[in-house]
Amino acid sequence: MGDRRADNDIYRMYIYSRFILLVVIMLLTIATGMSVRAEGLDAGRVYGVSTSGVHSLMQEGPEGSGSEFNSEEGAGLYIREQMKQRKEKVEFEYYISNPEDILFSYNEEIDSKAKAYSNAIWSDIFRVALEHTGDPAEGDYLMSSLESTQMTASIPLTWGTVDNSIRISKITFIVSFSYYTTADQEKEFEQKAASVINGLNLSGDTEYEKVVKIYDYITNHVTYDYANLNNANYLLKQSAYAALINGTSVCQGYATLFNYMAKSSGLESRIIMGKSYDDNGQDGELHAWNAVKIGNSYYYVDATWDSVRSEDIYFLKGTTDFTNHKDIYIDTPDGEVEPGKIISLGADSYYNSVTKTVLTESNASVTVGDVTLVEDVPSVKVEVSYGGKALIAGIDYKVDYGIYYTNIGKGTVDISGIGLYQGTVTVEYEVPGVSAKDTKNAKSTDDSKNNSQSSKSIKVGTQFKVGSLTYKVTKAGGIKTVTLVAAGKNLSKVNIPATVRKSGDIFLVKAIGNGVFKNNSKLTSVVIGKNVESIGANCFSGCKKLKKVTFRGSSLKKVGSGALKKTHASIVVTIPKSVKAGYVKLLKRGGISKKARYK
Repeated sequence: MGDRRADNDIYRMYIYSRFILLVVIMLLTIATGMSVRAEGLDAGRVYGVSTSGVHSLMQEGPEGSGSEFNSEEGAGLYIREQMKQRKEKVEFEYYISNPEDILFSYNEEIDSKAKAYSNAIWSDIFRVALEHTGDPAEGDYLMSSLESTQMTASIPLTWGTVDNSIRISKITFIVSFSYYTTADQEKEFEQKAASVINGLNLSGDTEYEKVVKIYDYITNHVTYDYANLNNANYLLKQSAYAALINGTSVCQGYATLFNYMAKSSGLESRIIMGKSYDDNGQDGELHAWNAVKIGNSYYYVDATWDSVRSEDIYFLKGTTDFTNHKDIYIDTPDGEVEPGKIISLGADSYYNSVTKTVLTESNASVTVGDVTLVEDVPSVKVEVSYGGKALIAGIDYKVDYGIYYTNIGKGTVDISGIGLYQGTVTVEYEVPGVSAKDTKNAKSTDDSKNNSQSSKSIKVGTQFKVGSLTYKVTKAGGIKTVTLVAAGKNLSKVNIPATVRKSGDIFLVKAIGNGVFKNNSKLTSVVIGKNVESIGANCFSGCKKLKKVTFRGSSLKKVGSGALKKTHASIVVTIPKSVKAGYVKLLKRGGISKKARYK
């Protein structure tokens, strides 16, 4: 290294000479620490550390090669393009134009100093590669497409200009990437996304209208991937590809798809992460959703949770009314950053700042069509428009069914405005092909004119059997009701209807009594009719094989103690979207398994 070093310390020269032109090889892997969870975030995602900024175009290295660089900006843009093409291994050389002396205290420290130096440069490069941009395939989308990253740096060392120092003039980086999708899958995804966005006819729409259409498309076309939730080998479920092409993914797929479609449509969107909790503040799990900008503020949207609801209650919420979401952050290359430090979040719901339109029978056009009847339960297609504009179910309005009169084949639906609308419009409909000869229950009133002679022989307390189920009359005048009080012991599948018929009268099935199915060792599935308001204590207690429960309606108000205690540990419950949160709370009070899944 020079005569001065040799003259001062020949022994030191012997030791140091071992490091002259030494190549230090290192493997750096930084993990996120995420764990697999019900909401589906991947446990293995790893990546480097970075921040955002404005960078110039790619700069070529001293030899003019596309894989040689002398700036973090140039190298970062190169890495970004390789990642977008889903390259699994990228090698490039980074030249330090004005190398500085790196001081060390003792020989063993040389290695750690060199590692720290290369890691700092790689962090800056990776920061550029993953910075938030206007390109839908970059930034948050690109980061959420990564399953893992590994970096190896080869570093030739030379002596510095002062004692106990080294210099680094060149670093060869070899980076290995693992993605959730392949390059071919990304091409297929981009083509399908472009087709879907074009079909939404967003040209000329406001920011709000764009958000509504994109969100409505996702919540109606993507389902949660319960089938692969616990399959650690199936990582595609984390991707926007799985959500759009396969129509099923976990929360990260929903959030990544929304982010891509929103940004492709000219909107500003970020992928948000945090923890989801139940209504009791329990069972916190890692979760992903979005923040989207309308006007000057960002608002939270959770397409995963609203995809199982008829009313989108997690749509355009502010920081104060976005319930069941906590420990919120944006996953940046610099780590977990509080959203408020990066974007401007609205405190209240977007709808709190706008004037709402009142829907009335005179200004709202409601069309009822495609009416069908299954087991006395009507299914009605409703279309609503205001001022010639088609409104969107779940975002602009919700539908509630009134009483359906089986005897005359008529019923009503209530159209209630939500979001930008308020007010309620009630519309009557008829089921095609149903005879109207018997009209004794045509009105929901206790007037004596509605009581037939047959009802005189059926008094409150009377019990009668329909199939394997026994009912007890709880109301015999006007709208007649019964409670299910007994059932056959060997039933494996049970369908509790909305109504039952006795002596020409129609009775609404309003309740299931205490212990009706207790300790039924064969029961595997139950369908609960839309009129059931209460489930008695210990009703399904001890039904160890009961693994599927389906609720047809939104009337449930009470679940008794131990009603679902000791049912199947992985029981799956299907609930109408509009009442899911309330039902889950009731079922948990009834002792249902903590591992229960809700659809």
